[in-house]
Amino acid sequence: MRKLITFLLIVFVGIQSAAQGDRGAKPVDKPPVKTKDRLALVIGNSSYSTVSPLTNPSNDADSMAHYLRKMGFDVLLHKDLGLKKTKEVIADFQTRLNEYEVALFYYAGHAAESKGENYLYPVDASPLTESDAADECYSLNRLLGNMEEARVRIRIIILDACRNNPFKAKWTRSTGEQGLANMKSTARGTLIAFAAQPGATAEDGKGKNGTYTQSLIRHLTTVNQSVNDMFTRVTRSVKEATGEKQEPYTVSSLDDVYFLNHDPNAPMAPTIVYVNQAPAISGDRNNELASRKNTSSVFSIESLNGIRYEETTSNNYISFSGVSGSVVNFSGKLLGYAVSGKMKKSSKLNFQVSEGNATGNLSFSEDGTQVMLNMYIKEARQSRDFTMKRKK
Repeated sequence: MRKLITFLLIVFVGIQSAAQGDRGAKPVDKPPVKTKDRLALVIGNSSYSTVSPLTNPSNDADSMAHYLRKMGFDVLLHKDLGLKKTKEVIADFQTRLNEYEVALFYYAGHAAESKGENYLYPVDASPLTESDAADECYSLNRLLGNMEEARVRIRIIILDACRNNPFKAKWTRSTGEQGLANMKSTARGTLIAFAAQPGATAEDGKGKNGTYTQSLIRHLTTVNQSVNDMFTRVTRSVKEATGEKQEPYTVSSLDDVYFLNHDPNAPMAPTIVYVNQAPAISGDRNNELASRKNTSSVFSIESLNGIRYEETTSNNYISFSGVSGSVVNFSGKLLGYAVSGKMKKSSKLNFQVSEGNATGNLSFSEDGTQVMLNMYIKEARQSRDFTMKRKK
């Protein structure tokens, strides 16, 4: 009995000590619990009140919101925002991000660099001097800081906003360049995509969407494609569409492979293969010249007749026949589906599918030994990139 009483006293004292210790303990600063996956804020500013309106940003925002929702993003869509509303919307976005793992910000509209800093131009902006931009516009550095404070795992900022600064002509003194200045993020897991190189401008486009966003939505939904590969393909498409006049630019501190559109049951999209790299040069000058001669451009549309290309890691293939002028018939098997149709030459090495049960484009290496396809297979309802080698 005495042993039992002693045991109970020891247990009671232990419980009391633990309770007092808990009351005196300091609270631990734990990271917020992430209960949701991906959130996107999409803004398109077209209807500017003090300068000429832009044609495409509103459509660009609608298109981006549509495709992001299809890929499972929760999307906050806003258009034609004044400065006050811009601040409110971005503050709300930052607050919501505490529940999410991935943050994406997309902006189409006017934006420009002023004294080394980039600003989004709300539709009611009217800076009379370059210094006024800090008061009448929204700082992109501030946006980046807000997204970093949210402690999300991945941050993606997409800016289709490198258009000419419409207010610059009113400024008597301006140190700023056209377009946007370079931005660098110190936080891991951040990617910033610009529609044009720092200091250069982007085209607004002549169709429904701007040139950059049109290329973006073309590649955005490709399944199991890394985000870095996606922006590389976007760059290629924009350069081709503008005759090399516009070249997008990306800054990335992503230290892991991330997919915007991931399907664990679908095959991986091929990684980027640079098929037009110059050959390695070694030996004397004669060997160098011979090497260059042997790898010079020998591709011609006539050489496609009866030729088959195959993807080495799968059963995907495509064959060509019936060359007539700039049109070539094709047939093959992609993702297990039979495909056929016609493609038309658009430039020296590039072809556009003009009809058939698959749509897309094809780009050949200069020596014709490889072809890269970006194809949407209608029956599979799926878009994918393929890199194939010519069968010997």
